[in-house]
Amino acid sequence: MPPRLLLIGGAPRSGTTLLQAILCSGSETNPLIGEAIDLAHLVSAYANSRNLQRLGETQDYFADLDDLRQFYRQTIATLLNRVWQRYDRPACLVLKSPALTPHLPDLLDLLPQAQAVVSVRDPRDGAASLRAIGQRFTAEQSPSGARAGDQTATIEYQLAQQSIEYLGQYFCGYYATVLACRDAQVWERLRFVRYEALVAHPQAAIAQLQAFTGLDLHCNPDHPWQRSMIDFQRLPDRYRAWWSGQGYGDRISAASIGRYRQQLRPCEVQAIEQACANWMQRFGYAMHTRPYGEQPSPQD
Repeated sequence: MPPRLLLIGGAPRSGTTLLQAILCSGSETNPLIGEAIDLAHLVSAYANSRNLQRLGETQDYFADLDDLRQFYRQTIATLLNRVWQRYDRPACLVLKSPALTPHLPDLLDLLPQAQAVVSVRDPRDGAASLRAIGQRFTAEQSPSGARAGDQTATIEYQLAQQSIEYLGQYFCGYYATVLACRDAQVWERLRFVRYEALVAHPQAAIAQLQAFTGLDLHCNPDHPWQRSMIDFQRLPDRYRAWWSGQGYGDRISAASIGRYRQQLRPCEVQAIEQACANWMQRFGYAMHTRPYGEQPSPQD
């Protein structure tokens, strides 16, 4: 079992992979590795099983909620131990997946040695990026590609079909469980990192990450991926729409901040702002002060 665990969450397209690369830059951690999908599956199963236990549907299998909790804690610990051993028992195991984000309160409860760092990003940029991925995925499908039934089952295909308002809500929805948590012990072990601050002021952001995690980070903003085990050019085809043209492995750059202005129509920006107003206010993202197309009054 790793003595320390650092979990990275955030919505898809919020900068989680860059954050992971930075946190895996020091010698105390494992190198940058792939998504912690199995961990996400296990903690999701725990949440579902706990709900069933409260309804009395699993009482033949677990004596009570504490019994169920202990079972899943041991099961998750077994998985983490395998990964820790696989990467030569680092002082801190760093794992990332957006799928972990809705379950971070449960993971921090089950794993007392864990901390969490969560990436947030302007949902206008996030939604625009999600739609671009859906469009790229659709464009790359050959006319005789996947059967319609297979294609519609993919997240990528769904992203291409949904409204921009939905994509904004989808993006912000990843954080709902964390933001609703009222456990002070969870909040003591969790920090949010704004993507914009990370790429615009990397040295200051890295210093803050060092202070929170206690890790001795050695990240060079010009080469943040030096400890990566991932060859982004050789990922399976199903990941192609997510990484193609995204600059993984390049230097840290602020070029993508505000890119939505070139990708979205004014009415689409307004739709996201209306759908995500509370979330944007929570994280300090400024909205346009008046609806698009409305002319200023003589008093303005």
